[in-house]
Amino acid sequence: CIVPTTRGRERSRPTEEVVVEVRRLAELGVKEVTLLGQTVNSYGKNLAEGRVPFGKLLWLLEGIPGLERLRYMSPYPRDFKADLIECIRDNPKVMEHVHLPLQSGDADVLKAMKRQYSVDEFLLIVADLRVAVPNMGITTDIIVGFPGETEAQFENTLDIVRHVRFDGAYMFIYSPRPSTPAAEMEQLPYKLKQERLQILMDLQNKITIEKNLDWVGKTVEVLVEGPSKKHPTMLQGYSREWKMVHLPANVSILPGHLVSVKLEEAFLWGLRGTV
Repeated sequence: CIVPTTRGRERSRPTEEVVVEVRRLAELGVKEVTLLGQTVNSYGKNLAEGRVPFGKLLWLLEGIPGLERLRYMSPYPRDFKADLIECIRDNPKVMEHVHLPLQSGDADVLKAMKRQYSVDEFLLIVADLRVAVPNMGITTDIIVGFPGETEAQFENTLDIVRHVRFDGAYMFIYSPRPSTPAAEMEQLPYKLKQERLQILMDLQNKITIEKNLDWVGKTVEVLVEGPSKKHPTMLQGYSREWKMVHLPANVSILPGHLVSVKLEEAFLWGLRGTV
C-alpha cells in the first residue's frame, strides 16, 4: 500500500475536535456523517488525552441532537474488537453496514501483502457481526494478481467469497506502486490478472443480485439524497445496510428526509420500491 509512504504515520484527531465538528454539522441540518480513516477503527492511539477506543467515539457522537446516522470507513480487521461489534449492535445511530477489506482469501498472499490478520480472524469477525446484527450489510475490497499469486491461491479467494457472500465488493487488479516492496517483485502477466478479475466479478455480481433479491418485500429506512442521475423521475438514497434504493419522486420528500420504503424490485446496483 502506498498510503503510509505518502501520508506517513497515522494520527488521531483529538476527540473533542471531532465531536465539535460533527455537532456543528448537525446544527446545519446534516443527518448523516461518515468518519474516514485509512484504518478508522484504529482511532484513539497516541492521543494526548489518553487512549480513546473507536467505539467510545461513536457513543460520544450518538448523543448529538439532530444527527441521525453514523457511518465509518474503512475499518481494519486487526483492530476489529468485540467492543466495536457491541457498539454496532447497541448504538442506534451506527448503521448496520461494515466495509471490511479482505484483499485476499489466501493466508500466504495476506502475509506477502503484510496484512496483519489471518483469513480465520477475518471469518471470525464476519461471524460475530452476523450473530450480533443478523441483517448486517458487509462489503469488501479484493485485489487479484498480487505478485506470486498462484491459481490455487486465487481459488482460495473465490472460496472465501462463496463462503462469506458479501453484499458487494470493490474488486481490483493489482498494480505496482512506486516505492513499495511489491513493485520490485516479479509481476504476473496482465492478461492473467484480467482473466482472474473477470472470474471474481462474475461470481460476486451473482451473489450481490441474490442478496438484493432477499430484500424484496421488506421495508427499510432510506435517507433521501436527491434525484437519481439516470432516472430524473426517481429519488435515490441509501438504506441503513448501504443498499442503494430508488423511489418515485414526490414533492413532499426532500433530500435529507428519512422515509420508509417497501422494496419491490432488485438489481445489481440496488433496489427499487415505494414509500
